[in-house]
Amino acid sequence: MYEGYTQDEIRKFLPNSATYISSTLDIPLSPLLTLGDLDEMEIAIEKIMRLY
Repeated sequence: MYEGYTQDEIRKFLPNSATYISSTLDIPLSPLLTLGDLDEMEIAIEKIMRLY
């Protein structure tokens, strides 16, 4: 869709989307996650939240 444009150029075309995307955290989930995986994810999210 934006072939030939740099990421910076695309961000200028879509400033609201760029702002939203830069302030979100994508957490891919899987049904194969173990309780240990979820515990590690919780720790990581808490670390991130403390930074912001």
